[in-house]
Amino acid sequence: MTDSDRLRPRKLPRQTRSRNTVEAILAATSRVLVDEGYDSASTNRIAEVAGVSVGSLYQYFPNKQSLVVALLETHHQAMIGVLDEACIFERKASPAARLDVNARAYVEAVFAAHRVDPALHRILASHTRVLHDGATTAFEQRAEEHAFALVDGTSSSRGQADPRLISHMVRMTVQASAESSSTAKGTPLEQKALRNEVARLLVRYLEPK
Repeated sequence: MTDSDRLRPRKLPRQTRSRNTVEAILAATSRVLVDEGYDSASTNRIAEVAGVSVGSLYQYFPNKQSLVVALLETHHQAMIGVLDEACIFERKASPAARLDVNARAYVEAVFAAHRVDPALHRILASHTRVLHDGATTAFEQRAEEHAFALVDGTSSSRGQADPRLISHMVRMTVQASAESSSTAKGTPLEQKALRNEVARLLVRYLEPK
């Protein structure tokens, strides 16, 4: 069994009862992680909170790490849903106005996605790279697709630079700021000021040179 196999579910639920069991196990995993911390989230404790036997848990998940990976993927799908709904770009305004509006839309969308269950997000974020072996997550891939759409809609942005590289830089910059914001305790006004500054940074970076 490879390391990757150890992080995958043993089987996928097919019946309604099985899906309900898996949902209860993942909800319990979330509660234990947030309330008691990663180290306390044993499979026995998670099964207890879920109201299932540990044997039932092992039918679907071989270990704690596979549980957290499944929860992480579910969390990222929820983040993608928020990102897709919020990231609407203007196509008809003048180039300068379009860049400003779209940069702000992208920043607001990424930050909004990072506000999905922030307590759980803080726990999962510290383990994402280890559990995914440094691979790009589904959320990062989608955020980069939106970043490319932003860059692609910007006339002559950054001269002859590779738009894929620019998109990567945009996504990394905004995501790092959003991650930092999700763990900070700033007031709503301070958070809004941060988003405004990140949007201004993007405009300066992407405006035609």
